[in-house]
Parts: sequence; C-alpha cells; structure tokens
Amino acid sequence: MLKSLKNLKKNGIEMKNGDARPIKDFLSDDVGYKVRYISVDTDDWLPGRMVLVSTQTVGKPTGDHQLPVNLTTDQIRDSPIHEMDKPIDRKYEENLSKHYGWQPYWTDEGRTQNLISMNEVMKYHINALDGEIGHAEDLIVDDADWTIRYMVVDTSNWNPSAKRTLIPTNWIKELDITAKRIDMNVNKDKVKDAPEYNLQDMLSREDVAKSHGFHNKAGYSPRSEHAKPQPM
Repeated sequence: MLKSLKNLKKNGIEMKNGDARPIKDFLSDDVGYKVRYISVDTDDWLPGRMVLVSTQTVGKPTGDHQLPVNLTTDQIRDSPIHEMDKPIDRKYEENLSKHYGWQPYWTDEGRTQNLISMNEVMKYHINALDGEIGHAEDLIVDDADWTIRYMVVDTSNWNPSAKRTLIPTNWIKELDITAKRIDMNVNKDKVKDAPEYNLQDMLSREDVAKSHGFHNKAGYSPRSEHAKPQPM
C-alpha cells in the first residue's frame, strides 16, 4: 500500500513493552530511495543521543496510529551511542546491525550509498530538464518494502495553476546532497499541465494511472506490493 510519509510521521513508534515515542525523521538511501531508518525522538529519555530504528523491524500502523517495532526500551537504551549532531557513518551502522541482529542493507548494492534526511529533502529545489519546478511537499512510500515511489511536488512558486502533482522517484536524474537539488528527467511544461494530486493518506490506482498516462512514461504500479522501480 502506498502511504504519505508526512502522515506516517504524525504517528509514533510503539515498542514491545508498550512504550510509545514520537518520530523525528525518516532516513533513506540515495540509491534505491528506500527508507532505511526511523529517527526517534527520545530527548526526554536519552538526551543528546541519536536513536535509529531500522524499517526491517517496523510493522504496519495500528488502529491507534502507532508504528509497532519489534524492540524493547532496554534494547534501545543499550544500543551503540551516537551523538545527535554528528554525521552517521558506516561504522555506526555496522555496530547497530550487530547489536540488533539487523541484516545490512548495503552489502549487495552496486555503489556506495549515502543516507539522506526526508526532512531535508522537503527543502530541496526540484528542477525539470528546462528549469525549476518547485519543492517536494510530501513523499509517497510503499509500506511493503519502504521504497519511496513518488514525490508530491508543489508548483505554486511558478505555476499559475498553483497545484500539486506526482513525480515518480524513478524519474530522478540526479540528487545532489551538497547543492540540495533534485534534477528530474521531465520537461517543465509537462509538469505544469500534469494532473493535479489531492493530498491524501493513501494513493489510488487512478492517481497513478493519470500521472503515468499523461507523461507517457512507465512507472511503479500499486497493483503489486512487490513491484520494483525501473532503472533510471
């Protein structure tokens, strides 16, 4: 099922012993655009520490809008310590994987992966082949494997229609962390005339079909929870 990351962030995580904590951020890799970690707000419990929970251990949202995780507060408290303001390096990720018994996600990838903050991605400029088209207002994730399938792009800063439209992440040409910029393989006029997307928690097949049909591009289909993004 396709879900809004902005709405998922409103949830908290709920540990095995029933303790719940708010979500600070989602961290994705910049190769497959999969959410690898949830950054948890534990300032009143473990101040100054970064607490990351792998999406490998996260279940489906519950009826009380919590994301259940297969961890206890003791496991998190005893996890490798990492200071909040320091960058995440591979050594820290390796220590986390060993502590929790998580499967390393980087072992079978073709190139080096960097972690990117979804909070930061919301601030990136998004460019078409022929000019800037706006910024990401939301990100749509497949909750079967935590792959980010779409960006909801706000075009109000240049488009008289002032609307939001969907752009699949497998149309990304380049994501530049240093320049805080995302280049898309689509023309500006196409984005301007694209179907409008009305913000909602769950993306419908109709929304997907309209977007792909208009741009005359192939893309992910929500008909299969195991569908994979096509190569860029």
